[in-house]
Amino acid sequence: MPRDHGYNSDRNERDCWEHALPFHVYGQAFQHEDLATLTDAWARLISSGDAGESSYCTTAPSTRNSPSWNGYGLDMANSRFQSAESAGITSANVPKLKLKWAFGFPDVTTSFGTPTVVRGWLYIGSADGTVYVLNAISGCIYWTYKATGVRTGTIISPDRTIAYISDLHAWVHAVNTQTGAQLWTVHVENHPSASITGSLKLVGDRLYVPVSGGGDELAAGEANFVCCKFRGSLVALDAKTGKQIWKSYTISDVAKMTGKTANGTEVWEPSGASIWSTPTIDLRKHAIYFGTGVNYTRPATKTSDAVVAFDISTGKTLWSQQLIEVPTFTISGALLRLSSTVRKPPDITST
Repeated sequence: MPRDHGYNSDRNERDCWEHALPFHVYGQAFQHEDLATLTDAWARLISSGDAGESSYCTTAPSTRNSPSWNGYGLDMANSRFQSAESAGITSANVPKLKLKWAFGFPDVTTSFGTPTVVRGWLYIGSADGTVYVLNAISGCIYWTYKATGVRTGTIISPDRTIAYISDLHAWVHAVNTQTGAQLWTVHVENHPSASITGSLKLVGDRLYVPVSGGGDELAAGEANFVCCKFRGSLVALDAKTGKQIWKSYTISDVAKMTGKTANGTEVWEPSGASIWSTPTIDLRKHAIYFGTGVNYTRPATKTSDAVVAFDISTGKTLWSQQLIEVPTFTISGALLRLSSTVRKPPDITST
């Protein structure tokens, strides 16, 4: 069993592991209540000297027919379902599982995104943007790739030659699965608040990218922040080259300045309606579906807090259905409501 990557022997073992999440055993994530058992087991391994040293793999995994989990939703419908036969695990043998190996992410306290496992290769990103590719059997490292904050699951091409990675600065990366060498990288949105928080969806030779932007929503708590210009979008890329095929926004109108606050800060609208999660595909109806978030400034649009369908080939809107009619929302609006009895809140548009 390999020692955890980046382990510091001067730190308390339990403290080290409490800040190296998530943990996975035979593809099953540990819940928080299992942490004491895991950390105690790890401390015993460290004390006994059986944990070994963190190392890079020297051979490829001999797991051609091993269970796989590719991306967040697993299939086009995002069912996240796998049969017991495909998974190689049943509810009956889950209680019998024991810790085989564990991996700690160095210099970060969190790891977001669903691990992807394909033929014994495990792909997992961390908060600092490093994507680690591990041997799913031993936990040794094949290679690492540096992006800029990764909280989505990696997608592997059907021929298992390309790994598609997205990051929190709205970049999409195509990487060679054997070496980690970059094949191409594309910035799908230039707005400074743009991010990718939903996993990519690969269908044939097209890669669909949901774009979100929570930075405006948060920054609006500052009285001098110009709020808000961001609008959510869905981008279709050529999976081989990264070339943009189409890009469609959740709000059809580009934000325009409509006024100023009492302190002279510009107000822009409409904005928001981010796509926070991975889309769902229906090939029979030739549609791609996704949910949207709130508007950041007035007026509220009919495509915020909605389920929206685009044509999968053109990006044309097929229909949208708003599920919740709510006022616009930013952190400033929340602060206004929370602090109005304590101090005069900033004069900001969203409530």
